[in-house]
Amino acid sequence: MKRSLKILGSMKFGIVLLFLIGILCIIATIFEIGSIYSSWYFVSLFVFLIFNLFFCSVVRVKNISLWKNNLLEQAKKGYANIGVAEAEKWLKNHGFKRCGDAYIRNGFGLYGTFIVHLAVLFVMLAAACIFTFSDYIDYVIPVGTSQILEDGTLITVESFSMVDENEDVEYKSDIVIETTDAAAEKYEVLVNHPVSFGCYKIYQQNYVYAASIGVKTDVGEEEMVYLDEPAFLSLDDMNGICYLSLFTDVAEEDGEIRVTHSSDLINPAYEIKVIKKENVEYKLAYPGSVIEVGGVTYAFYEPEICTGLRIKKYSQWSMIMLYTSFVMLLVGLYSCLFCDSEAAAIKENGISFVSRKKSEQRLVLYLNEIESNKEKALKDDREVRC
Repeated sequence: MKRSLKILGSMKFGIVLLFLIGILCIIATIFEIGSIYSSWYFVSLFVFLIFNLFFCSVVRVKNISLWKNNLLEQAKKGYANIGVAEAEKWLKNHGFKRCGDAYIRNGFGLYGTFIVHLAVLFVMLAAACIFTFSDYIDYVIPVGTSQILEDGTLITVESFSMVDENEDVEYKSDIVIETTDAAAEKYEVLVNHPVSFGCYKIYQQNYVYAASIGVKTDVGEEEMVYLDEPAFLSLDDMNGICYLSLFTDVAEEDGEIRVTHSSDLINPAYEIKVIKKENVEYKLAYPGSVIEVGGVTYAFYEPEICTGLRIKKYSQWSMIMLYTSFVMLLVGLYSCLFCDSEAAAIKENGISFVSRKKSEQRLVLYLNEIESNKEKALKDDREVRC
């Protein structure tokens, strides 16, 4: 059991896990295989990495007091390598704080690796929460129309293109986002280049041709309905039309209908089912045709190209946890890189000084400073005598 926990909490095991997760992320990004992130092996590696970071953090927090005591003991047992008068005053002036029979400076630096491991652990937990508790909806939005989200945010699609200026395939939607408390802003959404705003993230998924049908009753104006999947349109839930599918190229020759599936609209037609009481009739409705059923007039127009957008919503507390983790990571890295813990003990002939990382460099700096102060004092003394 102890051996298993030791392996699980080792840094080598963590590096292996990070390497495997990185390889899977690269494969998922290059080949656009989003299902990898929800696969059992990816989730398993993720869980093992969380446990690894947890045990690494536990080990390091237990070692902090040991590192501190060792540093103080080295200073107590060492020989005097800094010679100054009024040693205690000199130590306090340089930021050393009394700790028992010795002094310590930059004690916060001992917590650096612990904070870094804890921050990475929080990043992983925040990512897991975002992945688990986030929600998304796929919208098919015709160009020139808008979609209202649950919090009142309005997303308007101004244009959609399938190729760039070099005629290379590139799905791009130009959208305008208007929230309830901010002015409208324009964005470009491309494949693998999502747009983030607030707690939302918008991804470019695909595009479809949607049936464009005008619906008008005896009272009221015509309303446009855009359909990309089968739907039943009716006023009384009994009589109406059932939209089935869209054919992009339909030709009629000698009474026979030939249907060709094409990515371009050549001669489109809608496959519909007209329901009048108990009578059901299958037919093709071409753009420009009109059908009246059950007191409702259905006018068929040219199919509209629609952009497929995936709008993902993240929980606020998960995002706060993620941002807090990044702050912790910066603090931990600063502590590791710039807070070199130092210890000192006062001896009969001076100060015994040790540093956890750059002991010789810090000692040279202190000695140069002392020497410089002595020269300055001598110079000031000569000026006073003169």
